[in-house]
Formats: sequence, structure tokens, C-alpha cells
Amino acid sequence: MEMKKQIALYGVLLISVLIVMVALRHCGRGGAAGGDAVDSLRDYPDIHREGVLRIIARYNDRDYYVGQDSTAGFVYDVARRLSEISGIRIEIGLEKNWKESLERLRRGACDIIAQDIPLTAVTDTVHYRFLRPIHLGRLYLVQRRSDTALIRRQIDLSGRTVTIPEGSPARLFVKHLSEEIGDSIYIRTDPTYSAEQLAMMVASDDIDLTVCNQHEAKKLGQLLPALDCSVPLSFELRQAWLVRRSATSLQDSLNSWFERLRLSGELERLYDRYH
Repeated sequence: MEMKKQIALYGVLLISVLIVMVALRHCGRGGAAGGDAVDSLRDYPDIHREGVLRIIARYNDRDYYVGQDSTAGFVYDVARRLSEISGIRIEIGLEKNWKESLERLRRGACDIIAQDIPLTAVTDTVHYRFLRPIHLGRLYLVQRRSDTALIRRQIDLSGRTVTIPEGSPARLFVKHLSEEIGDSIYIRTDPTYSAEQLAMMVASDDIDLTVCNQHEAKKLGQLLPALDCSVPLSFELRQAWLVRRSATSLQDSLNSWFERLRLSGELERLYDRYH
């Protein structure tokens, strides 16, 4: 009788152990799936089959905005023309956070990041690839005119702290600039605000310095007289939109469509309209 109880107890323990092992194994698989992002293999054939091309843009008076009775912007107008050329419906989603934009592109939640992205050798080309450049532009320092230590030369940034959006390509430029001048430039990243919002924080004396692109520098200089956006931090850089590394067919198709707009002069007209 005692032996039967021991056998029964052993059986219960064995079953319990097996259940725990299965549960742990399942959790481990779930953790792997939910940990590092898995690169999407979505490419033009998948997009064509679904009939939808998804673009991420930023909401501003240049790329995409909604007026009183219409929607406009460079990205919006180009998207309309690309839809007419390709016969594919285009959806535009809005995202101000650069890091989140990259994650959405990588996992296939969108197909293009449509904003001014500098082409550099330090850009992540393991997961992403550029379209052909759309235009040239520089990066500029944003500071307060009233600052007693107003910066006029790049070397004057020695020992200063520059705040930039988290995941922004500008971080790499500031880092390399620090190496070029042979002194420390401290970088603080902000997970919440865009470059234009950080510039407003400079104007309100919440932070000291940030970085913006050429168009933003011109706009901010007009809207916020308290700001000085005249000091360039880079030479002219080629700017382009971004797709997934695996989307080679999409890249070829988009480059072909953009070339069609470029040769007709339409791309330049649209760009000049908003820039």
C-alpha cells in the first residue's frame, strides 16, 4: 500500500515537472520572438499583392499638414504622384520619433521613411538602404542669441552639451565633430521631442543647444528671433528617403518612379514649393 502511494506521488511529481518544463520552453520561445526585432522581408511583390504602400512622415509645414479644407506637404504631394504612377494606394502615417520610425520600418509596419535623412558612411546599412538622393542640405547649430558664450566656430563647442532627438542621425555628426576638433562635445538624447520642439526649448532657456537641418534653421530663424541658427555643423550632405535593406525590388521601383518625376522637372517644383 505504501509502495502504491509512493508510485502515485512520483507520478504526480513527474507530471508536474513536465508541465513546468513545457511552460518554460514556451516562455523562452515567446521571449525570443518578443525580444530583438525580426527584420521583415516585405518587398515590392508583397506590396503590389496587397495593393498598399505605407509611408511614415513627420507632421510639419513642409512634409505633411492638414489645412482648413485640404491636406498638403511635399511628402503628401509626392505620395499622390507615386500612387498615380504605380497604381498602388499609399497610406501615410505620422511619427515624430526617429527611433520608433526605424523600428516600424524594420518590422514591416511601414515601407518608407519619408524625411530628409543624410547619406553617410556611418548610417546603418545592415537593416536599411537609401533611395537616390532628393536634394542637398546642411546641419546647423541652434543656440540663443542672448547667450554670453555665443558660438561662432565649431571649435567653440568644446565642453558644451548638445541635446538631440533620440536615434537622430545628427548624433553621429556631433560625435565626429568632437573627434575633429579634438575635444569633448557632450551629447544628451531626448526620447520625446523632435528637433523643432527642442529648438523651442532652446528659445525658452530649458536647454542650451540643439541641431536642425537647413530648412528648419531657416524657418526657426524667422519664427523665433531669440534663436541663432547660422552656424553650420556640416558640409552639404545628400538627403534621401529610407527603405528596408531586404526591399531591393521596392528600392528599384521607387528610384525608377522618382527618376520619372525628376526628368519631368516635377520633383524639383514640388520640393521648391515647400522648401
